Amino acid sequence: MRVKRLFYLTSRLLLISLFALAWIAPPAYASSIECVDDDGDWDCSIDVDGTAGVDILFTLAETTTITFTTFTALTCDDHGTGLNTAAYAGDPYLYLFNDSDTLLASDDDGAGHNDNVSTCWDAYLNLVDLPAGSYRLNVNVWENATGVFSMDATGLPPIVPEPTPTPTPTPTPQPQP
Repeated sequence: MRVKRLFYLTSRLLLISLFALAWIAPPAYASSIECVDDDGDWDCSIDVDGTAGVDILFTLAETTTITFTTFTALTCDDHGTGLNTAAYAGDPYLYLFNDSDTLLASDDDGAGHNDNVSTCWDAYLNLVDLPAGSYRLNVNVWENATGVFSMDATGLPPIVPEPTPTPTPTPTPQPQP
């Protein structure tokens, strides 16, 4: 009887500890990006989870001028409010690498619409005559925190939708004579 009661008490304490940990632990996020075609430009929704950011891979077939501009709901006054929550807008950083993983350009707060009064944190890259080749754009947030924001990109090749898989038909057994 005593062992049974000890087991019962231990299991209840472990259960309460699990609930307490789940209550105070920060939420887990997964980095994601979704880009859609917007009259030849890319319109992307980005969610960074505090890891190494989100990578966008692309290949240019010819020398091209490209731009990347981020847009957040973050104002100059509320930076840090709601940090590491789903509501946090994040302070975007952009890093462009070539296929040798050499950093070609980066930006933190260079967007032209930043007025340093209400909008301060958006990033901007404009690369004139970027040669043909393969590139990686790393989209991240300040201090690898979490953040949700949008990004427009111009000059990139068209978005090619992933093909919808077609189900393979199930063969119908043939009657045996």
